[in-house]
Order: sequence, then C-alpha cells, then structure tokens
Amino acid sequence: MNENRALMERAYRLFPEPEDPFESLRRRRDRKRRNQRVSAVVFTLLLLAVAIGGAIVLLRSSEHPVPANPPGAADWSQFGSGPGRTFSNPAETTLTTENVAGLHVAWSTDLGRDVDTSPVVVDGIVYVGSNHKNEAGLAAVDVSTGEILWSVETLPPPVTSPAVADGTVLVGTGIGVSAFDATTGAELWSKPGPTGTEMTFPPAVAEAIVYVASSPRGIAALDPSTGEEIWGDEDLSMGAAWPYMGGGIAVADGSVFVGGAQHLFALDASIGSTLWKRWHRYAIGMPLVADGVVYAIFHNYLVALDTSTGAELWSAGPDSSNLVFEHEVVFGHLHGFSSNLIVALDAFTGAELWSRRPASGEHAASMAAANGVLYVYHVAWPGRRWRVGIEALDPSAGEILWTSRMGTWIPGRRPYETPPPAISDGVVYVGGSGTHELFAFHL
Repeated sequence: MNENRALMERAYRLFPEPEDPFESLRRRRDRKRRNQRVSAVVFTLLLLAVAIGGAIVLLRSSEHPVPANPPGAADWSQFGSGPGRTFSNPAETTLTTENVAGLHVAWSTDLGRDVDTSPVVVDGIVYVGSNHKNEAGLAAVDVSTGEILWSVETLPPPVTSPAVADGTVLVGTGIGVSAFDATTGAELWSKPGPTGTEMTFPPAVAEAIVYVASSPRGIAALDPSTGEEIWGDEDLSMGAAWPYMGGGIAVADGSVFVGGAQHLFALDASIGSTLWKRWHRYAIGMPLVADGVVYAIFHNYLVALDTSTGAELWSAGPDSSNLVFEHEVVFGHLHGFSSNLIVALDAFTGAELWSRRPASGEHAASMAAANGVLYVYHVAWPGRRWRVGIEALDPSAGEILWTSRMGTWIPGRRPYETPPPAISDGVVYVGGSGTHELFAFHL
C-alpha cells in the first residue's frame, strides 16, 4: 500500500491536475479583498491620527474652518465617471438607500436642444452637450442654481458627453474633438478626426492623456492641454457604429479598450500597439473595465474577458446600452422594447443575482450607481408620446426606492440613446432626452 501511495504521489508531481481557468482571477479577487481589509485598518488608524491632530489645531485656531464637502470630493469628471467606464461614483456618500426616497427637483435648465449626452460634474459646474438635427452645443451650468455660466452653440453635430481634465473641457463632435477653457468656455484647440468619420466616441482621460476614437476607424492619444498627438492609428478599423450600441473607449491598467461595430481592441496606452482583439459580426458596445476584467456587449449578450489576454471568462444574457459595475456586481438591462428587464450579475461568475421589471411599464434605457444605489433612466410610450423618467433601486434586490417623471414629448425619432445619470455630492444630474432640459435632483 505504501508503494502505491508513493507511486500516486510521484504521478501527481509529474502530472499535476490542470489549473482551474478562473483560479488566477480568484486569487486576484481574494488578494484585492485582503488588501482592502488591510487598507481599511490603516485608513482607520490614519483617521484617528488626523482627528486627534485636527482637534489640537481647532483648539489653537478657528479662523479657517474646513468645508464639509471640499470641491472635487465626489466629481463625476467624464462619461462613465472615470476612464474605466464603471458608471459608479465611489466617492459619493450623501445619498443612500435610506434617504434616496427624499429626492426632488432642485432645478431644471432649458438648453434649447435635446440633452442626449451624459452630464459631467467638476468643481461645482455641470458640463453637458446637446444636439438637435444639424445643431449642437456645449454648456456649463452652476450646480447650485442651474444658471448657464457659458455655452458654445456652433459645434458640428453630434457632440458627445464631455470630459474635464486640469481646467480643460474636451468633447467629441461629428468631425473630431475640441477643447475649451472650463471657466470661460473659450476654445483652446480643435483637432479633426480621420477622413470618413461618422461619429466620435466620448473622450476618455487617464494619466493626463486624452484618448479619442471615431467610427468607422481611427484612435489617438492626445495632450489635453495642447491637442498634440502622442500616438495615433488612423487604420484601426472598428466598422460603422450602430446608433443604439455606440461602442466607445475605456482605459485601465495601462491599456486602452476600444469597441466598435465589429471589433473589441486592447491597445498599449503608452504607444498604441495592439495587444489583442476580438471580432464579432455585429455591434460591440461601450467596454467597462474593473478588477482586471473587461466587460462588453457583443450585440446581444454580455462577455467578460481577461484584460491581459482577451480570454473569455464568462458570458450572459443582457444586451444593455450601458453597463454598471459596483461592489463586484455588474448591472445591465435587456435593450429595446421587445424586452423590459433589469439584471444584476455576479461580476466574478456571471451568475444572475436578481432581475426585475421597471415601474409602471417603463423601459430601462441607461443606468448609473453610487453608494449602494442604482439609478435607472427609463422611457415609455403611452399613446403617441414618449415619456422619460428616473428611478432609484436597491441594488441588493432590485427594490424600487424612488421614481420621478421628467417630461413627455413627441419626438422626431425613437430615443435609442438616453443619457446615463451622473451622481455627485448628493445630487443626481440627468438630461431629459427630448425635453431640452437638464435636471438636478437633491434631498
């Protein structure tokens, strides 16, 4: 028997069992959780030290009190909140599942065109693009009053959601990308896209570089202060983007992920070389990157891929216009009007955690999250008019916590794209696509 055991142990050493393909991902997740626990302990000790030091300082002087919410504490500085396009704000602490039912309209501002881009919020100013037929514009709005601080009314349509970096507002247009002074709205520079540009995706800013890409082809890394090209590839072919899938750019872990109509590319963020690519015969939606995984919609299903290799980890059913990642959960929805379902999936396995239908026959159109609350922009077709609204869900079970209608109108087209909300410092900002208004909801 001892001889047999020795032979078995020798065979195991020579021919070990193959590693579970998810093992490296599990190790990475477990390591992240351990680091988070250690960081939490260290952070608590630091807070205690700061509190003691702060108490001493307050005893000495009270001439310069620290504001409760310093500027920039919970900014939503670009499409999707950050370059990974998670559509969640980890710095938001005011709105919770306990108080979100108290949200009401603080102000609404008429921008004169469809507010069909997602707003961004930086240092007390909301920046948002608007489109209408052959017209497009960009506006800066005061977060407290809704007053328009400045606007640019002559941009080539369609304009995208903007991004803000170091006092510069960057926005994609129908022919390229333009940059404006965040305080005055003065144009700083403008750069045309490649020949044949049909649509420019919302720019992504990471590590002081702005990344812009266009359908059907072309991507570049630019200096946001001057527009000078760091690297570019006008031959990167993504195909013509579908109006309701969009494609787009996400940046994380030193890589740029670009989705178009037929390809998902992973590029080296510093030099632009292709690391890997995945092809699909139909549209590929806006990628989302978190914890070493890139999530993307391949026409009618969600695929999770390893960011380093592009290897598929899992796939599931929702075909959302945008995805949301928060607390290791991916939220999506069944796109279109033949289906009407919001879905929560385990980000590690793709297993469905829950699903539910929006309130009152509404159809989910886009989403965002912050501090344990999921915000869903929804549309409906009661009679011959479109109706738009927003609701807040408890992300643990999908329970509806709050809902509000924003307007009704007769559109010239079906609203395939509706702007995901932005959440910053206890305020939810959302454009009423088709209503020409930007809304701010607060407690």
